[in-house]
Amino acid sequence: MAKNDQAIHELRDTLQNFLNFDQSKLIKREEWGTISLEEAKFDFERIYTIVNYLHILPIEYLPSNALATIKNELVSIIAIFNKINQFTVESPNPGQQRNEFVRDIQAHSELFYNQTAQWVPFLAYQKGDVARNIEALSQSIKQAEHLLENTKMEISKKESKLPPTLSVALKRTTGPAMVSTVALP
Repeated sequence: MAKNDQAIHELRDTLQNFLNFDQSKLIKREEWGTISLEEAKFDFERIYTIVNYLHILPIEYLPSNALATIKNELVSIIAIFNKINQFTVESPNPGQQRNEFVRDIQAHSELFYNQTAQWVPFLAYQKGDVARNIEALSQSIKQAEHLLENTKMEISKKESKLPPTLSVALKRTTGPAMVSTVALP
């Protein structure tokens, strides 16, 4: 297995391990009573969104240092999630622990975002979704241009068959732009 293959495999495993956590149970649990991590909800969502993208995108296009950096940050976040899972309200200073969890999640969310956000558009492009959409749009534009050109030629042919007086009358009453839109026999 090549060096990069090992790093890709490790990141895929780490992504899967991360996705085994239930986001809603990390934020609030019935047994916690009034204690929750709602203050960090945005940060949880941001982390989960990025992980879900990375899970479906072709991470094999990432350079070795990016693979390692992303994996290491995810391992740090997973460690925090494990601490949250072990948390109980009977723990010493539950309010203080909750504040630490919020600070840690917010800090790691920011760091994780900064390390990964630059890669998501690149990976999406490599997956082909963007390239395929651009190609489909280009084809549609070409077809529309071809249809417009054919329509203009058809109108010109039909206009040339009109008696000159009718053509002049149409231009006077509708303007030159409207002559092209009049249905001709």
